[in-house]
Amino acid sequence: MHKNLSGMLMTLLLLVSAPSIAANDKTEVPGQSMTVPSAEVTAAFGIELGKTFRASMVTEVVRQQAKPYVAAGDEKNEGTLLQVVPLTPDDRFNEYYIHTTPENLIYAVRAKYQYDTEPELRKRTGEPKRSRKLRKTCQNEVKALADELESKFGKPRGAGRDGLWFNFRRIADSHDISVNLYANQCRTGTYSIVYTDRLTKYGRNP
Repeated sequence: MHKNLSGMLMTLLLLVSAPSIAANDKTEVPGQSMTVPSAEVTAAFGIELGKTFRASMVTEVVRQQAKPYVAAGDEKNEGTLLQVVPLTPDDRFNEYYIHTTPENLIYAVRAKYQYDTEPELRKRTGEPKRSRKLRKTCQNEVKALADELESKFGKPRGAGRDGLWFNFRRIADSHDISVNLYANQCRTGTYSIVYTDRLTKYGRNP
């Protein structure tokens, strides 16, 4: 009897002293800034934004070229654009690009998907390059991606007519990441996504 009572008291003490899970849970509230895990905010296809680019971050660097971009205060910087094969590719994309600053810091990761619209394929399927079916298929894929991002980041801050584009933005303690989906080239079977570290690109919030 005494042992049972002692055990019950110990259980009650543990319950009282345990931290409240609900109090520590950081649930997303659309439109509000919140602290979120760094990896969730900055990782794109296994590439972490804001880091110095190294060849070991990707499976292969296909090619690279100088790429000017506009930074804070309309200052023009000469960065680098690299087409890469990422360590963790996504089947919904077939081309990947990394944008870096003059200091070789990764400020953006872009991926796109191009539906196969070669003449021989169009001949076999009877689908013209700019067919309504192709455009609709492309837009539906973008909307599915937007739903997936909404489950992570909350409602988009902006969206184009008929789902032509979506903008998500996530702010953490040390990161300001925007995610943009584009379906404006779906007539030619192309859609894309861009992850941008605004603090790395601009040096501050523009």
